[in-house]
Amino acid sequence: MTGQSNPSESSKLPPYVSRIDGETYRLNVWVQPGAKVTGTSGTYQQCLKVKLKAPPVDNKANRELEAFLAKKLGLKPRDIVLISGQSSRKKILHITMGENSSWSL
Repeated sequence: MTGQSNPSESSKLPPYVSRIDGETYRLNVWVQPGAKVTGTSGTYQQCLKVKLKAPPVDNKANRELEAFLAKKLGLKPRDIVLISGQSSRKKILHITMGENSSWSL
């Protein structure tokens, strides 16, 4: 044992996710509010593309995004924090989750 971190650990993360520290990750998201249904739709500009049924008014789309991600990742909504992009389609979220958690979105 050399005490080094596993180099394949970061290769297991999707391109739109980066590890900040311990159990905190940065998730880059591109949202499309006002869609027919809420769900993921591939990637766009190195971001996870998420279609949201909620309209982009009164913070409804942001709240729906946080709730959707929490449900998909098996987390509590408090574990997901919108860091930037409050009124933009491109958003950065910090997500607190265990090291061995799945990123299957």
